[in-house]
Amino acid sequence: MESERPYRPAPELQRVLDDLDRLGNPLDQLTRDNVGDLWLLREGLAGKVLGPVPVAGARDVGIPARNRQIPARVYTPSGRDLERDGRLPALVYYHGGGWALGSLATYDSLCRALARDSGALVVSVDYRLAPEHPFPAAVEDAHLALWWVARNADSLGVDTQRLAVGGDSAGGNLATVVALRARTEQLPVAFQALFYPSTDIARTDYPSYRQYGQGHWLTTRAAETFRSFYLPDPRDWQRPDVSPLRRRTTTCGCCRWRW
Repeated sequence: MESERPYRPAPELQRVLDDLDRLGNPLDQLTRDNVGDLWLLREGLAGKVLGPVPVAGARDVGIPARNRQIPARVYTPSGRDLERDGRLPALVYYHGGGWALGSLATYDSLCRALARDSGALVVSVDYRLAPEHPFPAAVEDAHLALWWVARNADSLGVDTQRLAVGGDSAGGNLATVVALRARTEQLPVAFQALFYPSTDIARTDYPSYRQYGQGHWLTTRAAETFRSFYLPDPRDWQRPDVSPLRRRTTTCGCCRWRW
């Protein structure tokens, strides 16, 4: 059960919250007409604010999809020698941003840090964004990207037995969804790295929404706006590819494993 006890933000966070109160929260002002402007603003800030994190290599690739390519960036960690160490573990990473914001550029430093600190090859996926591309576009791109890494393991130098997915917020949602898909498709996903994943989009009445839904960066109003971009049809809100927490589970009679 979620606690509704009051908390005291760290001084650094309190300064951010004070600025939001003073200047206004841009996420609370999002519309279909201006979400592109906020995306562009974040792109510009990424180049000015985010610091470089050294890795052995970072290269952009295009993942084949029907009549198009999905942009992705492959980060190779430093200090790893394939001839000496063998194949690398791999993390397929999906950025956050409410399925409407985020890009390779805004998550470049994070993915570099993940590669540096984990010693894994990191593949950052630039999936299609809402509202121009609502559900299931992001799920389709995330799913294709995971399979592309698995099928190209030889050329990437990846150990398919150490294949992981990860993401934050909306990206954590996509990572969860594709991991569940991978299980039914017999593609082994060894690990999930989920940072505050959105796993039940159908509800915004959890205690955490009541406690933190106003006066913070991601307000209840903003969460519901992002949901309207990604899922304009409310009938989709409870689908397991949307709200994986609502996915029905089955228990194996012989080993009690749940899926």
